[in-house]
Amino acid sequence: MRRCELGIISIVVLVMLAVAMSGCTAGSTDNSGLKSGLADNPNYKIEIIGGKSPTTVTFADIKAMGFVEKKGVVMVNSAGTEKTGDYVGVPLMDVINKAGMPDGEYNFKISASDGYSKVYTREQVEKAILALKENGTALTDNVNKNSIKLVLPGEPGEMWMKVPVKIELTTAASSSSEQVVLNITGVGDKPIGLKMSKLQSYPVKSLSLPYKNNTTLNVSGILLNKLLDDYSNKNATKIKFVASDGYNKTLSLADVRADQDAIIAIDQKNGTLRAVVPTQPYSAWVSKLATIELV
Repeated sequence: MRRCELGIISIVVLVMLAVAMSGCTAGSTDNSGLKSGLADNPNYKIEIIGGKSPTTVTFADIKAMGFVEKKGVVMVNSAGTEKTGDYVGVPLMDVINKAGMPDGEYNFKISASDGYSKVYTREQVEKAILALKENGTALTDNVNKNSIKLVLPGEPGEMWMKVPVKIELTTAASSSSEQVVLNITGVGDKPIGLKMSKLQSYPVKSLSLPYKNNTTLNVSGILLNKLLDDYSNKNATKIKFVASDGYNKTLSLADVRADQDAIIAIDQKNGTLRAVVPTQPYSAWVSKLATIELV
């Protein structure tokens, strides 16, 4: 009888252990399904400079990371066309953290395999993923077709990038040699000089606008009114856009503030700026913009 009782107790204990173990297994995270069907990219790697130690993250390293899926991500290209897609990949910060993220504020200069590069803020990088699948299609390190890409939900297509291969962390102090690209006067006693990395921290908008001779102008840049929110003069009534060659146009500040589509367009090839205020004549869209005066 005693042996029977001991046997029953043993069985109960084993059953309880089995239930506990199965509960632990069910609660674990397993995203191996997201990793299925990846392309073979043995030569793809990302070099990271400026972290706690220089690091090269290989494709094998990336595949070993935790994957995420972003569904229904909307990308707007420079022509204003929307494209919605589902993406599978790894959070970009997980890649960067392989090099060790130092303390302090950093910008991130990211370069593609074809030499194209852009500077991103910490906020932008934290929401970005390195996509290895798009709408179920495996992506490769071929920059011309089905390319591995940097996906930034909520950002225009100009901020996305094909086949990123290098990430450079730059502190505010080390970026002091960066040139001023836009001056703002009339806000304080001295002109305020803004660098490209500062401009690129503002919200971006893409526009497709009717232009001269029945053509269309496709531009992308930062929202001018967001910039003016930070650099304002309550006594100013006019805004003057001045080009590097001296050409200038003066507009009513109230009219510009009323145009929510007004942007400072950034030429992605040469970095030059252009004031684009859609409600104003083309002649007021000053190219090679160097200074904004509030008067």
